[in-house]
Amino acid sequence: MSTTADKLASEIRDLPDAEKLRLVDALAQEEVDESVRWYDEQASLGGDFLDELDRAVRLIKSHPLAATEIEPEIRRCLLQP
Repeated sequence: MSTTADKLASEIRDLPDAEKLRLVDALAQEEVDESVRWYDEQASLGGDFLDELDRAVRLIKSHPLAATEIEPEIRRCLLQP
């Protein structure tokens, strides 16, 4: 069973760096859009989700080492419910 991360890794492995960034950015935007739709369908919380995502991105930008390191050079910043 292939995960989304496995699929993404296989798709971008051999691309030039600039193309990798564009692909990851597009896939990330698609995932955000899907999440907003899901939260809106559940309880009209898509706006709240975007606000929390924005808060997390600003935190990561200002304090990139503050999140928990889950693997070498990979950190996780959880969104608040």
